[in-house]
Amino acid sequence: MTNLPPRLKGIAATYGHRLLDAIKLRNESAALARLLDNRHLHSPSAVIAKFAEFDPTANKALTQWLVVAYMGGGFRLEDLAKARETLELFVEHGGKLEECDIGRYHSLGGLWKAVEPHIDAAATDETLTGRALRRKDRDRARAESEIPVERDDGLIVAVPLTEFAAKWWGRGTRWCTAADEDNYFRQYHNEAPLLVIVLPDGEKFQLWCGDDFQFMDAADEAVKAGFVAENWEYFERVIRYALSRNGLALEYIPEQQRDRDLCLEAVKQNGRALRYVPEQQRDRGLCMEAVRQNGRALRYVPEQQRDRGLCMEAVKQNGWALAYVPEQHRDRDLCLEAVSQYGGALQYVPQQHHDYVRANAVSNQEPAQTTVAWSLDELRSAFTASIPAKTALDNSRQLRMTA
Repeated sequence: MTNLPPRLKGIAATYGHRLLDAIKLRNESAALARLLDNRHLHSPSAVIAKFAEFDPTANKALTQWLVVAYMGGGFRLEDLAKARETLELFVEHGGKLEECDIGRYHSLGGLWKAVEPHIDAAATDETLTGRALRRKDRDRARAESEIPVERDDGLIVAVPLTEFAAKWWGRGTRWCTAADEDNYFRQYHNEAPLLVIVLPDGEKFQLWCGDDFQFMDAADEAVKAGFVAENWEYFERVIRYALSRNGLALEYIPEQQRDRDLCLEAVKQNGRALRYVPEQQRDRGLCMEAVRQNGRALRYVPEQQRDRGLCMEAVKQNGWALAYVPEQHRDRDLCLEAVSQYGGALQYVPQQHHDYVRANAVSNQEPAQTTVAWSLDELRSAFTASIPAKTALDNSRQLRMTA
């Protein structure tokens, strides 16, 4: 911390290790490596200094807010590229806001929503409004996209296939895939398709279902499930496609449609989807499928279902699940299994078993992440397929599919 100015030294001392823990917990170690060019990845000083680079104030007065907002889930590391612009706008327009204390805002998206109405419309450039883009840019973006849904009422679902197309569809948003610098389109696209949904009123959303699940509005804030339920006719096909790739999309399926078969398929695809399964359907069989896919799903298993057998399956898949194992089941053998799967689980081992487990644990590996491969043919087929009759759209609003 000797190379940091006093303010940043204090932030590093208070938040540095906690920030590194949050980055690991949120599976963003790869993003951190990219930010730091694979250097000083375990240094609290280095990561605080990197956050400070995106603080536009001379005395780095907003760095602590950035750090705290990130640790609270207010944005992802990839969104730091747009943090400077948002904070610059806050510095310029903060005095005009109804709430001018930045501590009242808990995310970059929330701060952006507050300052955006105060931006001088005359000074707003094409990146912010998208209104002056030339026709040839639009035509190029469409040519470099797959457009599985385009309806007469204006609803569009587009899958950009190039960075240019991603930036065009994302104009006016705060998405990192629409950024001019440090654009993350390729990282996302290589793993899973990015789906941009444009509603008839022009409101935009972006959905991605790789090893994580993200469904964001134009301000890069997570979309509320209630909003999707209210606008189900626009989102149904997208959500059902997403569910086939990542069970966490179950959150956005209206609860009355979450029957056991649908829930079972969701947890088989992503065990953490168990959190969105109605309580009455969380029987032992379904819970077992969930923890076998992702041991951490044990967190969402009802207490009465957490018997030793189910807990053992959970820690075999992910040692971290030991944190959710009832105390009476944390015996020597189960703890050994958990720590052998992941060494960090040792912190949850009862003291009387520490020495034995330390001496006999055989590995220290996290479970590998697996992702469902995707292709344009698979995507086209999914959107062309019919949806269940009980939820089908009215014939007068049927989709017009592109060839």
